[in-house]
Amino acid sequence: MSVIRVLVVDDSSMYRQLLRELIDEVPGLECIGTAEDGRDALENIRRLEPDAITLDLEMPVMDGLAVIQALKQQESKTRILLVSAHSKAGAALTVEALEAGAYDFITKPQGMGAKRAREEIRRQLKAKLLGVGKVRDTEQKSVEKPTPQFKKPLFKPQALTIGCSTGGPVALLHLFGKIQQPLGIPVFIVQHMPPLFTRTLAESINKVSALTVKEAEHGEWVKPDYAYIAPGGRQLGIVGTPDAATLEVNDREVDNGFKPSVDLLFSSVAKVYRDRVVALILSGMGSDGTQGLRCLKQEGALAIGQEESSCVVYGMPKSARRAGVIEAEMTLDQMAAVTLELLDAVSAAVADL
Repeated sequence: MSVIRVLVVDDSSMYRQLLRELIDEVPGLECIGTAEDGRDALENIRRLEPDAITLDLEMPVMDGLAVIQALKQQESKTRILLVSAHSKAGAALTVEALEAGAYDFITKPQGMGAKRAREEIRRQLKAKLLGVGKVRDTEQKSVEKPTPQFKKPLFKPQALTIGCSTGGPVALLHLFGKIQQPLGIPVFIVQHMPPLFTRTLAESINKVSALTVKEAEHGEWVKPDYAYIAPGGRQLGIVGTPDAATLEVNDREVDNGFKPSVDLLFSSVAKVYRDRVVALILSGMGSDGTQGLRCLKQEGALAIGQEESSCVVYGMPKSARRAGVIEAEMTLDQMAAVTLELLDAVSAAVADL
């Protein structure tokens, strides 16, 4: 296996040293240098050509966002992993930087001792950097190719549910930006993110969507034309009946270890809405969502995966495709169009019966 060469970019000498040490501790990773500001980073990227950089967002001389924009203009192949402060301001900057072109982020731990903090940063670096070879260059553009054929539901869907991870924030912003009319149904979303960040993501999506997008709250009654995002670090499930459903937010542990878990959300949606669901599995590493899609498929629900070329990481959709639990793979534009078509066309067909 080839070693992933990483440049550390941070204005804190302490963090530069810490990240260098932790990266070098992980088999398969190598820190090839450090930079103390954005201008220094660009020079080192030109000279060293790293596979990836860890990028602090708040730096003097040239901040992280300016670095991302410069690398995008240069069409650089270097992948950008953000190092974010665990704060509301840090979350807002992170979501903006993900939109600008960073592929993922880690957070600086708070409220734990030095040893635990070190272990947590090392865990995050290992998880996010070792998968950098799977990260793709992608622009979410309209693709002029036919929408794949699939078996359409006989009745109007009563819920839309979405699962995603790495590359998910940008995919969600694009998808909801294309849905510029009420759907008449609720939307339930799991995006792998820590606390604070999911609320900021919901606020960002809400600005571009015709729906009301918010972070889910325990006990909240489900309403049509609301999109509920699972809170970071917690689980989201749906309980009740299609006409009287509520949100269940808890700290339940699941086998795959994710909080929030796509599998848990999808499984709960299957129990409440059965075959009257459209499920979308978007960009992300790993296989979270495959088991939940299996539950939805058993109920007769329609599931669609994001097609490979538009994924930042073609992991979760690939796992679902291999397991045979999705009907088709589509671009984000096609997903939006099909969702609107199903809700309109099926409603018209039912009215004509």
